Amino acid sequence: MDDEKGKQKAHNEQRVELVIVPPIDMAQLEKLRLSLQQLGYLRILSMWGTTDGGTSIFALVQPPAPLISDLRKTDVVYEAIEIEEQLLGSALANYYIEKDLPLRSSKRSDEQRVLVLLKRTR
Repeated sequence: MDDEKGKQKAHNEQRVELVIVPPIDMAQLEKLRLSLQQLGYLRILSMWGTTDGGTSIFALVQPPAPLISDLRKTDVVYEAIEIEEQLLGSALANYYIEKDLPLRSSKRSDEQRVLVLLKRTR
């Protein structure tokens, strides 16, 4: 019975990767992590640095979750956009083009990827 409930819960969750654009202020990143922990529908799995100086946060969310709109409401996030959704012409895409940074593709087809730009600190 418990195994069946676990499978049902896993089926109702979606993997998400938050791609945090460099440069990253560690205090801002910590504020983001704490804000994410406050979202009842999201569970952080792991965080790690990327070769381009950014950070990836991997999480599970229970759909339908308003993740992108909730990220935009966070006081440390300047912009958040799903990578496959209207990326060309956005401020984030322009940032990547200007810096000549690669937007790597996900290794998982069932994973939502969200590009996040943190607000600059003074």
